Amino acid sequence: MNNNLILFAKIMFLISILLGLPSILMATECTNPCMHWDDGACDRQKDNGTSTGDCTECQSGAEEDKAEDTDCGTCGTCQSGSCLDTDSRCSGNSDGYKCISDACGCSTYSDCPNFNNCNGGTCGDCRHWFDGDPIINSTLDDLLTASDSTPDLCETITISAGDFEDNDVYYLGSATVSTSSSDTLKYNSWDSGDGEWDGSDPIDTSDTASWRSAETGSQTISVSINDTPDSMDDVCVEVFDPASERDDAAKPASVSVTVGLPSGCSAGTKSATLNSTKTSTPTCSGSCGAMTADLDDVASTIVAKYNNGKWEFQVTASLDVATRPCTGYFTEIDDGEDSDVTSSNYCDLAEGFQSLSRCFSVDGSGPIYGHEDCTQLHEDKHYDIFSTYLTGTATTFLLNISYMEISIDCDISNTTTCGGVESIYSNTIEIATELAYANAADDTGSAASELLCEAAAASCYSDIGASICDEWDPSGECEWCD
Repeated sequence: MNNNLILFAKIMFLISILLGLPSILMATECTNPCMHWDDGACDRQKDNGTSTGDCTECQSGAEEDKAEDTDCGTCGTCQSGSCLDTDSRCSGNSDGYKCISDACGCSTYSDCPNFNNCNGGTCGDCRHWFDGDPIINSTLDDLLTASDSTPDLCETITISAGDFEDNDVYYLGSATVSTSSSDTLKYNSWDSGDGEWDGSDPIDTSDTASWRSAETGSQTISVSINDTPDSMDDVCVEVFDPASERDDAAKPASVSVTVGLPSGCSAGTKSATLNSTKTSTPTCSGSCGAMTADLDDVASTIVAKYNNGKWEFQVTASLDVATRPCTGYFTEIDDGEDSDVTSSNYCDLAEGFQSLSRCFSVDGSGPIYGHEDCTQLHEDKHYDIFSTYLTGTATTFLLNISYMEISIDCDISNTTTCGGVESIYSNTIEIATELAYANAADDTGSAASELLCEAAAASCYSDIGASICDEWDPSGECEWCD
């Protein structure tokens, strides 16, 4: 019995040893001086003067195994052995970043809330520029205005940029608190449209321009307005807010004007209307008929009309032309029964009327024989040739002279109005018009025209010759009466 008790006691002793082994081993393994045995487990060493252990390593600033807030520096908090970046003791900071109290200080912008600027150990404001800010702030519908929306041809007007500026909005931290001073604005790519600049071209820094046009109608002047952005100011923006931008895109601006003609001027194209009026009082001098006209009496009207950037002239002219038979110059033979026809001259008269188709003399020195109606046909043909030449060749000649079209030059004042250009070129065009009439007269008096006129009267003269034969030689003894 005693032996059994002794054996039981030994067994229980061994069990107690075995059961106490983990505690002995764990306490033995708390080799970290910042850990100590506490209630059967290793625990963080508390440097409160009541426990043993060397906590120098704990208090050295290492990132692991922190035991107290003081182990994390002035602005750290110790939680579960690690230092956090927040500390409720520092100026009420609660946004997840380090505090900004003077006690904490900063070494870089990442030490500051909202990545604000770190300058001399102190966190300061950092500008963050708004994206999508209005490019150009303006209350005007049109950023360009014209001093006159309906200028005359070549009239200089002033094109002005609107009352606007480029204010880029920024925020400090997370709140909008201010706007910047206006960026410098540039006025790029001034475009004069169909017009031109009066003087030198406007430069980038100019917000006004002097403009004019030698063409009429609606025209548009435009410019591209852009900013020359000021500095971004803060490196923290460049690093942590790269989308922050104050270099705005260009904004187009334009204005339309309607250019009109000066008072008294109108539009049209060049033309020439050369007329003649037939009268019956020619000057007869040694001929059976006459067509006379005094080229000094050409009456012309010359008007300048606007057409697509130039002046074109419209010319209307007329001339009285006298034409009729000179009955006092010849002996009238009406037919074969005329008393001036005799048995001795009928054959010569029949020959003259049927072969010559004009006034004639039997022997070249005797009386001139003719017929008024036939002569009128001859002279009428001369007039027709003259009129046809005027409306054809002479008109073409006039239309093709260089002075019929004059380009408008806004730098030459006499070319900017219809009256001005007429004062310069009307005399030259008038001379050219008289020359056109002179050319028509020359053509009418040419040998070729004379043949046409004789042909026009031929049948009239031939009928008179036939009447003479019928009356005096029905049997055909005269060779012209066969």
